[in-house]
Amino acid sequence: MILIDKTLVLFTNNRHKVHEIKTILNLENVHILSYRDIFKDPVDVIEDGTTFEENAILKVNALPDHPDYIYLAEDSGIEVAHLDGAPGIYSARYAGQNATREDMCHKLLRECYGSGNRDAQYRAVMALRFPDGQIDTFTGIVRGSLAHEMMGDGGFGYDPVFIPEDHDITFAQMDPAEKHQLSHRFHALMKVKEALEEH
Repeated sequence: MILIDKTLVLFTNNRHKVHEIKTILNLENVHILSYRDIFKDPVDVIEDGTTFEENAILKVNALPDHPDYIYLAEDSGIEVAHLDGAPGIYSARYAGQNATREDMCHKLLRECYGSGNRDAQYRAVMALRFPDGQIDTFTGIVRGSLAHEMMGDGGFGYDPVFIPEDHDITFAQMDPAEKHQLSHRFHALMKVKEALEEH
């Protein structure tokens, strides 16, 4: 494979995301690491973009140039019809800076209580930055609806309240392998994988 001497470095401190991305990409002979495995200090990025794409690019540009590293950053969140697309880019801090998964889900359920429109979607945008500075972005979306209560212990984020289209259980109730084949991250990463193999 062309990328045998390259390392894919992920801009994330979330070990769950690292594992999920490794599992979905399943690239042979490509090292996939978190940037924290390489760089000593955490990198703080002010996510002041107005779209998922802008924030993903801000993150991927925050890491130093390196001839052997291809960088991958993601911005993702849930968009709820009843809230006119909110929390969207603010999904991670929707319930406050140090909110737990339960805090986030409960706030979302409270704000949608009694709504007849439960439509929602997860969106993920991946920014891929090559050593020559080229940046490509890839979007994945999975549509579904909000549950009326938290269900399931798996996944992370809003997974306990998100039911993907054509299913009757939440992402948090699914076997991880089943979720990986449906998720917004999966759809975006399949495009990333194709780009990596063509590069």
